[in-house]
Amino acid sequence: MHDVTTGRDVDALSGRNELSLLGGQVSVPFPSPVADASRATGPREWRRAQITYRDAAAVKRLVGLEDADAHDILEGFPIRKSNSNRRQRSMIGERWVEKTGALIPVESMNERRFVITADFDPMVLRIVAQPFRFRVAPGRPSHVPDFLTLRRDGTIRVVNVRPVEQFDAREQERMHSFASAIATLGWEHAMWHDLPLAVFQNLDWLSRMNVPGAAHPMALEAAQRLWNYDCYGSLEEKMKTDVPREWVRPAIDRLIWEHVFDVDLRMPLDVHSVLHRRTS
Repeated sequence: MHDVTTGRDVDALSGRNELSLLGGQVSVPFPSPVADASRATGPREWRRAQITYRDAAAVKRLVGLEDADAHDILEGFPIRKSNSNRRQRSMIGERWVEKTGALIPVESMNERRFVITADFDPMVLRIVAQPFRFRVAPGRPSHVPDFLTLRRDGTIRVVNVRPVEQFDAREQERMHSFASAIATLGWEHAMWHDLPLAVFQNLDWLSRMNVPGAAHPMALEAAQRLWNYDCYGSLEEKMKTDVPREWVRPAIDRLIWEHVFDVDLRMPLDVHSVLHRRTS
């Protein structure tokens, strides 16, 4: 994967399952406020900017940019409904997110891939779709970002999902302006494009286990007790002597989803995939 910001190649995975939100193909053609605060536009330029969102009671709120509260927005509802029509080529639907404990709307395959990635990412604590509407000034055109996330280090990150071929110069300029505005709040912004196919296929398979209780507790215990630097297939065989065979694979997959076991997601999962046990 190529980072257009630095011109360097970036691994899709960092330390097996340490799959960050930026682990997919992502471009950030503008520095985050942490990386280069000097690029953030001052509050004067955005003194008329507004954010509209729906709070935890689904009440619509309109606030000035400087009064936006990310945590209030994260507890709320999407600012608009996802509408479909016969000519629409993208996918409309909902995706269960364990970290949010709810279905959230997705409007394309890329958004679906992003949501699965973010739900799996141990650095992401919360994900909200279509979190707010941003206007530079009353009466001006608006922008609804695709997602708002809260990360484990307390960082608030706004994410827009686009196929890389749609991220042209005009879109970069539009996103640069938007990112400059939210940088005044200390929020980060990223454009997320896609995942390597093998990584997505593995995550898509594992994501069926993103519901607590999807694996039997006895099987989860057996997998952890019997593991001894095993590959997927050898641990399966050991477990079949202790628990019903239909409990085995869901338990292993749930432990990968929970990051108890690590596996190299860049290769298709099979019986030869080596399972690594987390030590912390």
